[in-house]
Amino acid sequence: MPSPDDMTSAVTDSIDERTGRSIAGWVALVGTAGVDPLDQNAVRTWLREVHGVRQNTQWAIADEVARAAGWVRPTVEQYVDGQYTGARAALRPVFDAVREAAKAPGSATHRVRLTTVDDVDDEVRTLLRAACEQNG
Repeated sequence: MPSPDDMTSAVTDSIDERTGRSIAGWVALVGTAGVDPLDQNAVRTWLREVHGVRQNTQWAIADEVARAAGWVRPTVEQYVDGQYTGARAALRPVFDAVREAAKAPGSATHRVRLTTVDDVDDEVRTLLRAACEQNG
């Protein structure tokens, strides 16, 4: 599975060809636009509304702009930790149980609503095993 950096590189490698401006050029332009470089949503909105930049390219540019301003992308664990705070903190054990049961899942084709650790039962484990076997 490609890393976030690999996916971003796939977009940024061809950004000049698709937009007529290099990634460095976009970073400089955003820097002069008065948009907060650490507000990636605002940067993406500005890119779309002012320059008609398409979605994947918006994300790549906003990421690069934020990094240039000192932002550091969180690790996967930091993203997971952030997802399960506040009202969602009670769901963290459910995620942990699913992750433990799945180990290395492939792509999902079923949606299963899980709200407690007890919901990660034998049926869910069987579905996860089948998904792993089908996806290598």
